[in-house]
Amino acid sequence: MPDELPRKLPPKRTVNHRIKLVPGTKPPARAPYRMSQPELVELRKQLKDMLESGIIKPAKSPYGAPVLF
Repeated sequence: MPDELPRKLPPKRTVNHRIKLVPGTKPPARAPYRMSQPELVELRKQLKDMLESGIIKPAKSPYGAPVLF
């Protein structure tokens, strides 16, 4: 893993990916993974940096994925 994250997204690919959801279904509910305080501080720092760089954006979806840190 590089010491510093890239400051921009890779070039756009020719294939667009979409996941079609079944209407009326709900996402599975699970408790998030527990993190130590130092891990949580570092995660928030990295998320802030990626948001400010435009690498990620806030999600509006009720679906999510765990963070492996």
